[in-house]
Amino acid sequence: MSGFSRLQLNSKGMAFDPFTGASYLISSTGLQILRDWRDGMDDHAAARSLCGIYGVNMVVAERDIKDFRAQLRGLELN
Repeated sequence: MSGFSRLQLNSKGMAFDPFTGASYLISSTGLQILRDWRDGMDDHAAARSLCGIYGVNMVVAERDIKDFRAQLRGLELN
């Protein structure tokens, strides 16, 4: 199980990792990306989702996902 998939999320951006006991505050964009991944979307589909929800272009959405993945790796939640 990947680290992000075990996170328990609430709608206000709080995430709890029951495996480590750590908690995190996640932006609304990060929450949407996690939800999209949990729904089975790949990065490209999640980027399209961000475009539709936030009105950003594909380049910005893909960069946001790449940056979010890097943050997850830094927290060992990849």
